[in-house]
Amino acid sequence: MPQKKRRFDTPKVRRSLTLEIIELGAQGDGIAKGPDGPVYVPRTVPGDEVNAQVVGQKAESFELVKAGPDRQDPPCPHFVDCGGCALQHLSEDAYRTHKMKTLEETFRKAGLELPAVNSVWGHEASRRRTTFKTRGRGKGAVLGYQTTGSHHLVPVDRCLILTEGLQNALPDVRHLASSILEPGEEATIALTECENGIDVSITLDQDLYEVRRLEVLERLGSAAKTADIARITVNGEPALVARTPVVRFDGIAVSPPYNAFLQPGLEGENVLRELVLENRPEKKNGRAVDLFAGCGTFSLPLARHFDVIAYESEGAQVTALENAARVASLSGLKTVRRDLVREPLGDLELRKIDYVVLNPPRAGAKGQAEELARSKVPAITYISCNPGTLARDARILQSGGYSLTSMTLLDQFVYSAHSECIAIFRKDQT
Repeated sequence: MPQKKRRFDTPKVRRSLTLEIIELGAQGDGIAKGPDGPVYVPRTVPGDEVNAQVVGQKAESFELVKAGPDRQDPPCPHFVDCGGCALQHLSEDAYRTHKMKTLEETFRKAGLELPAVNSVWGHEASRRRTTFKTRGRGKGAVLGYQTTGSHHLVPVDRCLILTEGLQNALPDVRHLASSILEPGEEATIALTECENGIDVSITLDQDLYEVRRLEVLERLGSAAKTADIARITVNGEPALVARTPVVRFDGIAVSPPYNAFLQPGLEGENVLRELVLENRPEKKNGRAVDLFAGCGTFSLPLARHFDVIAYESEGAQVTALENAARVASLSGLKTVRRDLVREPLGDLELRKIDYVVLNPPRAGAKGQAEELARSKVPAITYISCNPGTLARDARILQSGGYSLTSMTLLDQFVYSAHSECIAIFRKDQT
């Protein structure tokens, strides 16, 4: 029998290059001209001169020789290592210019013109959601973020972007991790600040959890007694419910399921809701639809003005939305569980609809945009965390007679390269 050929990984070729950064890329990396094309150097700014250790087209490390004019000292001591933020080293003016330029360039490359772009800028201590990695070590546990492209875990005692409530919860969360993890064991812990405490979702290795399930639940119960924690779930299973978590959308109480989609910060959520309501058209048929509705961030407030059908694929979020609507006596709000990526709303379902609000995931809503382009819906508000897919879908809508009348950049993801965009479309009725 012939022997199988052994496969070997191609060894990495590391080069030492002296580079000058000429611009920033869409992901926040500095870009320099290398001998074989562009080289991407994280945590640099235009005008920086660096001696970089380069593998392929990316610098793995660099020594700063000369600082560019827009460089500032990052406010967080973890910035270089933790992998969570990309733009702390940019001056405020350069930061804002970069985000606006990225949006404008994305639409220009798609062959689209933007109207004057409004902007709402975020700030530190605004994120109410985050996900940590944790690892058992000695008699405790390390809680932090992983370096980009690495398994290295950077311990974090304080994170500048988190709300005060999440900051204050970190010692308790670290204690929870310490109570259940043996040395070398790992877990992911997602945190959401609700109005009545912290919602904690822990993901453990499933085999480990099945073997030690009762022990884990008992230890978590003991460790959580002194913590301001509303709920703990482990691998999707309720482990402790001191209080049912509550968030409010324009004053309407909702009990979200674990790991529910929520906007990352309350202030950003308020801006989005105000734009959704401000840009609603005059009633003609009195009907609106909320696509990718989540737990009702927009459909619940909108139901005070229209009869609303909310479409969402996740059953637990649909249930939370239904319960909230019932308690708030919003009888004009109906829900449909539906995967809009696989099955977008078609012509019959979009007839006699005055207003469409959609907030799809990063992949956008190409199929739904194609159906909307063929419709006669007079007004659409499209909320996106990805300017690239928004530009693609905007082009589809424009091909169907929609005009992009307003664009707002919302800096919800502070210090990251990402931005939230709110696009308002109106149908040409001539």
